[in-house]
Amino acid sequence: MFVGRESELIKLEKMYSTNEFQFAVIYGRRRVGKTTLIREFLKNKESLKQRKAEGRYKPTKAEWAATIREHRRYKEQLKKKGDIK
Repeated sequence: MFVGRESELIKLEKMYSTNEFQFAVIYGRRRVGKTTLIREFLKNKESLKQRKAEGRYKPTKAEWAATIREHRRYKEQLKKKGDIK
């Protein structure tokens, strides 16, 4: 049963619907429903694995590089805030 996480689902849907790179961090204590939230969000979404299997997903080097740059930027922001070492 999935109850009480509508606001989180709305935020994820909003991020998913943009044409920009988005990076969501989902964290919390154990047994609070993080995995269930992700599974519920992905329930009706086409998977990357499915797209790759059908030959419809072929990221360019530029897309991979942009993703890596965004990840590094985000990591630096977390370091500055003291959330990670």
